[in-house]
Amino acid sequence: IRLGSPFLRLLRETMKAHTLALIRGLNRILGIYRDSPRLLRGAEVGVFRGHNSADLLAHYPQLQLTMVDSGWGSEFRNKFEPSDVEKEAREKVKFAEGRHSIITTPSPQCASEFEDEWFDFVFIDADHTYDAVKADIAAWWPKVRPNGVLAGHDYRSLMDRKGKFGVSQAVNEFVDEKRLKVEIHRGFVWIVQKYDTLSVV
Repeated sequence: IRLGSPFLRLLRETMKAHTLALIRGLNRILGIYRDSPRLLRGAEVGVFRGHNSADLLAHYPQLQLTMVDSGWGSEFRNKFEPSDVEKEAREKVKFAEGRHSIITTPSPQCASEFEDEWFDFVFIDADHTYDAVKADIAAWWPKVRPNGVLAGHDYRSLMDRKGKFGVSQAVNEFVDEKRLKVEIHRGFVWIVQKYDTLSVV
């Protein structure tokens, strides 16, 4: 089922812009769609209330999703109680029992528990401070397979432009160091493809 299908038109009514942008990027770069037969391994680092995880699991029935969150929105404690946020996220993905795992280990430590090149994609949307984003990128980049995708949220969002976040700075430094290109999409999504150097002429 492609993005122009009635299924996706219906999902657009409830799906956030950054989720749609991520799905478009995954479809194009990975060449995988809702009806593709092969297993898709993904990780979302920073789950919060579970909207993005639930939408990805609903769109890709072949997806095995690792959901990583140790804070559950603790930075928004004045608005959300972390225990309630975690409960909401777990409820949202119940429909995909057996296709997701929820890990509450801090992000860099969690990444170290996986083999290198294990994931088709990793989406980073956790602590948005410069040091945290930089650490997440460094920890999860080796876990993405060749020609896979490392992506994230809030690149040049209002809070990022005001200097409250450090997303764009961390991403820009990373791609400059690795001599890669970053794609910027609707919903403040950034996407970096991990090119297989053996296939690059």
